[in-house]
Amino acid sequence: VINGYSGSWTKNLLWTRVPSTDGTSPQTFLVYAVNNVIVAMDALSRTQRFLRGHTAPVCAIAWNAERNVVGSSQSGFTADTRLWDVRSGACLAVLQAHDNSICTMSFSESGEYCAVVGNDVHNRQTIAVWSLGSVGLGSVRRATGASTAKPRLVAKQVSDSFNISKIIFSPFESDKLVSCGNGNVRFYRIKNGHLPAVSLRLEDHAANSFTDLVFEGGSYLLTAPATSGEAGVSTGTPLSLSFSSFSFSSSLLLLLLLSVCPQLTL
Repeated sequence: VINGYSGSWTKNLLWTRVPSTDGTSPQTFLVYAVNNVIVAMDALSRTQRFLRGHTAPVCAIAWNAERNVVGSSQSGFTADTRLWDVRSGACLAVLQAHDNSICTMSFSESGEYCAVVGNDVHNRQTIAVWSLGSVGLGSVRRATGASTAKPRLVAKQVSDSFNISKIIFSPFESDKLVSCGNGNVRFYRIKNGHLPAVSLRLEDHAANSFTDLVFEGGSYLLTAPATSGEAGVSTGTPLSLSFSSFSFSSSLLLLLLLSVCPQLTL
């Protein structure tokens, strides 16, 4: 039983497995938000660590498995994203590229990048991609003598006409991303400080609001479209997509499968 979990958002609860520092079995943490506090609960001992620093309810949490770092973003008009050491509870960095209304965030498979979607000062939805520098690499840095590098913003793109609900990185190439939202599925590439994009041809499905994305087994992309019409409806017929031709190919009962072409160029 989780007491106090903020269920207003669907992206602020996750499981993590963190390598132990003494060579024993990895620790499993359940990480979730209680208003503006992040709770990291050890799944075995049930002990909890509280990550404090946000000043508004946390709306999105993501896990960087390569660096054992938790990322969290807050809602409201102070749109901060914080990076945490889940074992110590220390805040490692604060990312600020938006003015308000952060809705989703994710890390690249390599652990190098973090993408955050929120609104700018003109209330336009914007994608920001950060290079994390040496955040989360403290032990590696000490062992190799490498210098400390702070996170830096490597790409920023206005996307206010696409109403993004989720964005994720490709597991094949860390400089490519996929987003979905109200009537759109789009594919991006980090290039010269921008994110040039290609839109999926939605055809008869343009009225759908796509709510979720996840790569499965390195070969497919799963997404759940919601039916159009009444607000709050979150059910619909998942659809099969062709990644190479950017079009729908068929309807499926339970899953939307997106065949991945690693050679995609934008």
